[in-house]
Amino acid sequence: MQHPELKKECVAQFRASQKKFRATNDNTFSVVAYSVPYSFARLNNEIVVLLSSLGITTETFLRRQEEYHGWIRAASTDWEVAFNVLCALKQFEAAERLLVRGIESRDVQASIRSAQMAEIGSFKKKEKFRARMIIPKSRFLFGVCDPYGVLKEGEVHVRVSIPRKGITTLTNTEVLVVRNPCLHPGDCLKLWAVEHPRLSHLVDCIVFASTGQRAAPSMSAGGDLDGDEYTVIWDPDFVPRKIAESYTYPPGKEHVVNSVTREDLARHFASYNTMALARIVNLHNRWVRCSPKGAMSDECQDLNALHSLVVDGGSVKIPDRLTHPPEDPSTPFILDLLQESAKAFYDDFIQSAPISDHDMNPAEAEEVLPVSPNLMRSTSAAISAMSTSALSPRRRSTLSAWNWV
Repeated sequence: MQHPELKKECVAQFRASQKKFRATNDNTFSVVAYSVPYSFARLNNEIVVLLSSLGITTETFLRRQEEYHGWIRAASTDWEVAFNVLCALKQFEAAERLLVRGIESRDVQASIRSAQMAEIGSFKKKEKFRARMIIPKSRFLFGVCDPYGVLKEGEVHVRVSIPRKGITTLTNTEVLVVRNPCLHPGDCLKLWAVEHPRLSHLVDCIVFASTGQRAAPSMSAGGDLDGDEYTVIWDPDFVPRKIAESYTYPPGKEHVVNSVTREDLARHFASYNTMALARIVNLHNRWVRCSPKGAMSDECQDLNALHSLVVDGGSVKIPDRLTHPPEDPSTPFILDLLQESAKAFYDDFIQSAPISDHDMNPAEAEEVLPVSPNLMRSTSAAISAMSTSALSPRRRSTLSAWNWV
């Protein structure tokens, strides 16, 4: 979104810290990614382990996972839930067809079924199930800096697009902010979301304060604002009451050279090895299972320190005392319980009768939509609740669906 105070003759403005390579005077740049609406965050294995270490109970995780599974299943019969599912998975054209044709349409049902199968298919990775669930009151957002210095230390500004409700600003709300990969409980930050008029043009991103003793992004897995994305959650179930002290991640060493050749680049990338990184992560996963403190244990924190060095391309030697974790305890681990639940839902869902292609009415598939094809792609605002009710052939759902605000 264009800065409201940026002069018209200025196309883009960059900070000196954003220039990562100083071996050339070429100012050409390419856009690799940009913020989009409805980028809902997911709990993954790493975040679940850290939140569990910070006091989020096993019962909470299992209850919310069951609700999440029910949400996916309800999309087959409830148009409002189906609309939310399709938007969450960024299938906006299918969501548009749902509004126009109704949920009974066979091609719409096929699209919903395809989205459901894609979502539960993500439960498996390399034939192993994993903890993975969408959190409605969350987003996966690019981090940006407060250009005016109006935010105080510990404050953030979060203004996001909400399905059927437009753009909403989180006001006086505690939010959990974490960046992957994360192995230290201190990577989970609890910040205070506030509203400020001068930041209202910044939508679908998280604005961090530019004042204070220490930058908040650097406190979460050594993050920064050069394109890092952050999981932002304002669901009270997943904002822990207690937080851990953040780890002080050492800054990366910058090697200044006068020129960079193709041979230099080839040598750098050829020497980069992720085997040590994978081994450290594997050892962390084993230690976190056997320690009563979870990720708060000394062994896990030592492995996190090694991980922070290796992830930036450094070489380390893993001490022998960290290479032999005890056997898994008899007490079930939180990830095992969530994975068992995910597998049970996965097996049950795929056994239900899929919609066949020959069941679709060709006339429905070729029908031209009587609304603008850009309706669902708009990044300026979501469709209002009134517009949704008018377009949909069914009444608004009375299902106890997730709250998206």
